[in-house]
Amino acid sequence: MPTLKQGGELLPELPEGTTMTKATRYFLLTFRVADRSVDVEDFGADETAATDAYSRQELEVGEDGDVEIVLVGSDSLESVRKTHSHYFSADEDVLASVEKNLLVLGGR
Repeated sequence: MPTLKQGGELLPELPEGTTMTKATRYFLLTFRVADRSVDVEDFGADETAATDAYSRQELEVGEDGDVEIVLVGSDSLESVRKTHSHYFSADEDVLASVEKNLLVLGGR
């Protein structure tokens, strides 16, 4: 089984016989550190298109430490938001702030 790396760190190997299912959807996350924003591209079950896009993004970004590119296989975007919550926390903070402001403005 090939060793996987992310950001120069070894990732744990999957147990023998573990494979992605047909229900797996592929999501490409592009996280910009400076403004803590994340773009998500959903490739559905098209693993080839997802890995091709990931490779292109990695080449474009190069050694730019301000951008992180992550390809995730999961059953849903909701699961990705849970398992990779550190990429989405800024979005959630912004949404919470907007909702709070709307409640304040609505109560005037």
